[in-house]
Amino acid sequence: SNRTLSCIMASSTLLCVVAAVLCRVAGASLTAYYPLTAGSSLTNGIWTVPANTPIQLLLFAPGITTATTVTFTLSSTSCEGDRHGEATIISASNNMTATVSTSLPYFNGKLQYMCIDDSFQGNKPWATIGTYLPQESGEDFPLSVEIFLIFVLLALSGLFSGLNLGLMSLDTTELKIVSEVGSEDEQRYARAIMPLRMRGNMLLCTVLLGNVIVNSALTVFLDDVLGSGVFAVLGSSLSIVIFGEIFPQALCTRHALWVGAHTIWLMKFFMLLTAPVSYPVSIVLDRLLGEEIGAVYQRKQLLKLIQLTKENIGLGQNEVDIITGALTFREKVTGQIMTKLDDVFMLDVNVVLDYRTILNITQAGHSRIPVFRENRQSIIGMLFMRDLCFVDPDDQTPLDAIIKHYRHPLKFVSDDTKLDLLLEFFRQGRTHICVVTHTETVDGLPHQVVVGIVTLEDVLEEIIQAEILDENDLSDRNKTPLLPFLIASAQSQGAHRFNEQFMTATLTYLASLPLFQPTVIHPSVLRLLIQQVGVVREVNSTNTPNDSILYRIGQESNIFTLILDGHVRVQVGRDQFTFESGPFTTLGMAVLSNPNTPFVSDFTATVISDTALIVQISRSLYLRSVRASKRRPGPVPGHGQEEGKIVPLSTSSMELVQRGQTDTDGQTSPPAGAQETAVDLAFAEERRNSLAGMGKPILSSASLEAELRRDSFSNSPGLRQEARLMAAAEPEQVEWDGEAHNEHARLL
Repeated sequence: SNRTLSCIMASSTLLCVVAAVLCRVAGASLTAYYPLTAGSSLTNGIWTVPANTPIQLLLFAPGITTATTVTFTLSSTSCEGDRHGEATIISASNNMTATVSTSLPYFNGKLQYMCIDDSFQGNKPWATIGTYLPQESGEDFPLSVEIFLIFVLLALSGLFSGLNLGLMSLDTTELKIVSEVGSEDEQRYARAIMPLRMRGNMLLCTVLLGNVIVNSALTVFLDDVLGSGVFAVLGSSLSIVIFGEIFPQALCTRHALWVGAHTIWLMKFFMLLTAPVSYPVSIVLDRLLGEEIGAVYQRKQLLKLIQLTKENIGLGQNEVDIITGALTFREKVTGQIMTKLDDVFMLDVNVVLDYRTILNITQAGHSRIPVFRENRQSIIGMLFMRDLCFVDPDDQTPLDAIIKHYRHPLKFVSDDTKLDLLLEFFRQGRTHICVVTHTETVDGLPHQVVVGIVTLEDVLEEIIQAEILDENDLSDRNKTPLLPFLIASAQSQGAHRFNEQFMTATLTYLASLPLFQPTVIHPSVLRLLIQQVGVVREVNSTNTPNDSILYRIGQESNIFTLILDGHVRVQVGRDQFTFESGPFTTLGMAVLSNPNTPFVSDFTATVISDTALIVQISRSLYLRSVRASKRRPGPVPGHGQEEGKIVPLSTSSMELVQRGQTDTDGQTSPPAGAQETAVDLAFAEERRNSLAGMGKPILSSASLEAELRRDSFSNSPGLRQEARLMAAAEPEQVEWDGEAHNEHARLL
């Protein structure tokens, strides 16, 4: 109390006056002291001051001057031990009192004693002082606990920071998609996160509030551990940025589902903990901002997203093209995909459906063909390919009659019609082809002009972003004109080749004749026979009149003729009975049916059309083909071929036939027997391959070819020379044994 303090000071003053006289010779002697710093306390007559803090003391010591030294020691008996806390004399008055400044360390509650000028002042209360640690924030926790809390807070800071970026970036639409079509784990994670993510504003408030609280507490603990100053600022900033922001966000941007699903219980706890603050704020945000809407992409944005991520999601280029076409086709109009009128295959209504016209229609390869009158813009009808099923080319039916009979309706669309509307029109089954018109203004009045056609195939091609090609399509119909007529194309190539449909028709017709049935001539042999040079040829009655006479009455001939296209006039007997015949007419069948009897024609056959396409087969070529068919290799045991099954020629056999066509010493036509031996070579090679499949020793290809050539081409020096060269280039592979020798001898 103040009264007690006044009494102590009065007593101290009296003692100092008494001791002043005694100490003039012995030096200063402490009689009392009084702390001038706040936070000091008196307990049992001993003052206790804050440790590690600058303090000021008022000393009552007679004889004390500014030159006096004041120190402290832990020894309670002398000043000979270690001393510390040397005080600085601030002021001295009348050699009786002095004000000193010092800072005393904390020694776990131990008392300290004063020494004045190396003189121990005793262990009485007026010469004893105690210290204590000031009560500051964080000092309630040990250092190890603070370090542990720092790591926990760093983990929570990283969790809140990562989930803020990871979970909030997963919008509800994406979570719904993943929960339905993701992997099994992704679906499970998405379903666990969905309830929390649906409360987006409350989740956002919880994550942000928790992140702020954790970072604030982390800063306080780091300041306690690292101390105040530059190191504390740098340490707290770096630890929060690196471990609380960068690493967690980098992790959660890639594995947000996994992290969110495994920390869902922790987020629920913090949502409950922060609910008094986060819930009201989230309600306000819901009212102000409205319900959260997931990510929505425009067509162009979705298209760009697919193009940028096609490699990551495993989409092929064809799939990307189809998706691109499906997303963009409704923005396009009919005029962009139509076939221009100049490129459309059309028919004049005045044409006659003869053999050439029907063949031209077939070659075009279209199922629906526009029909026009006078000019191409005046389309009056549509011809379907099925309309020609019962049309005989020999009847030369007018196309106009077919159009009037079937009356297929025409559908017109404008060139600015959107493709989605056009597709819906086609989808309803009304038609698969439309005539495209463009509106022009003539004399102030709108006028519709035909500019092209559009089909369902065009729309589908635009969707899949690729051409749908069949065997008759062109790669670019808007740039490449229609292929010339079949026969003209064959003439330009210098050989009479026709497409597979024409070949099939010819082979089918010949196979229906008794002399060309498969039991007589093998189908593969018959195909090779037709492909020989000179078998199929075109006769031009205008440029070469003499060539137009196929047979003369009374003249011997060894040629069988089949008319494929065109017309011939036949005059029979002495009475000159005359008739005309057209395609698929046979002449000179007796040449093949009676091979041992010379055929003398009793009629004259002349080509009367401008051009005619004919097949001419000599008797010797036919007989060779028959013999080759008899030597046609049958099924090879153990090779899975059925008895009597037609086996196509091998590639090597085809090559032998082609070589047989050209190795004629530069002659314009094969020598006698060249075509027949080409067939022989082909089937001898085929039989050789069959023997090889049974593991029997065989002759090499060159030796076998040489034997056949010496037998059949003995009058061709060029072929004999080639046979010798082939035999020299490919020596015998194996030696003969008895069985193989007999087999090859039979073949030869």
